[in-house]
Amino acid sequence: MKIRGYSDKLITLFALILISLSCKENVKLTRYQPYKFEIRPLDSLVKLGQVILDETFRPDSTLQEQRYYLGDTVKFQLTYNKSGYLLNVSKFVGPEEVWTENYWPNGQRMSHFDKMLDPTTGGSYFHGPYKAYYESGWLKEQGEYKLDQPVWVVNFTEDGTSGDTIVYVYQDGGFESNK
Repeated sequence: MKIRGYSDKLITLFALILISLSCKENVKLTRYQPYKFEIRPLDSLVKLGQVILDETFRPDSTLQEQRYYLGDTVKFQLTYNKSGYLLNVSKFVGPEEVWTENYWPNGQRMSHFDKMLDPTTGGSYFHGPYKAYYESGWLKEQGEYKLDQPVWVVNFTEDGTSGDTIVYVYQDGGFESNK
């Protein structure tokens, strides 16, 4: 009887260790998020005549910007550097920029920010969740913005170690950060 109770506890402990290790590995795997913007679907829609493409070139004939219009309301705007690398992509619905992404020279996503339009000023603000990435594709930091101000941020090292969560508390035009 004692042996059975001991073996049950040992099996339970072993199962908890396995679950704990698999959870840690799953968290680490979700941090690796390689992503490159795929332009081929937009170009395919242009060839089919379902999307209008407007391009702007620099005086030296290098591509500066592409704007893809999907109907009357949706637009994707892609900006390139002088070497032809994608710098950023923004999605608009009507006049509102709903998100923007920045890219590393190797094509990997550098950051993703949700945005919001202020109807009184017409300005666009960082508002909502955001993520930043290392050039390798590993998550560097994630957090949330509210009206262009960070609400909270958690940083990660490239090997996966997370830092402290920083929570911002705003008071009378300034802010304090709490770890």
